[in-house]
This record gives sequence, C-alpha cells and structure tokens, in this order.
Amino acid sequence: MSAAFFTCWTRKEDFIKAKEDGWSLPLRPFQVSLAPGEPPALIDTQWDPQEASRSSLQVVLPGPDYVGALAVEGGGWQPPYWHWSVSADHIGIFKCGK
Repeated sequence: MSAAFFTCWTRKEDFIKAKEDGWSLPLRPFQVSLAPGEPPALIDTQWDPQEASRSSLQVVLPGPDYVGALAVEGGGWQPPYWHWSVSADHIGIFKCGK
C-alpha cells in the first residue's frame, strides 16, 4: 500500500479517536489535507462547519518507512516535543513499505 493511503488513514483515524463518539463516526463525511507540502489539517466535516477550526492535526514520523498523526481539540496546537520508541503496540503508527 502507498504512503498516501497510510497518511490519510492515520489522520482520519486519530481525528475520530480524539472525538467523543470515536469509532462510531464514519470516515467519509470529513476531509483531511493530503497534498505534498501541505500541513496536516482537518479541512471540513459535513456535520459541523466549525469543526476544522477547533481541531489540530500533527504529523508523527517516528522513523523511516513509518507515518502517523496526532489529533487534538484546539486550533493551532503544537506539541512541546516528541519522544518515540517505535514498537508494534503504538496505536496510530503504521509501517509504510513495499
């Protein structure tokens, strides 16, 4: 599978995990950014036009051939630092490769 698929999946997955309704939310009614060089972002949702301004997405790149995301409520949020030890039990991190 392609890195674009995993980038989209991790951004959408982490966004719904950050929501109260979690896995009950369908993945189709909202869009995340995917264009090369474009910062990670929730673009819009069909259920609330203001949702994108209340959410932040961050890219997590824990190592070569891995991609992940972190979603939090609150616009413009930046993590103070990253510390990762890559292992199979990290949720939201998927190995991308051939």
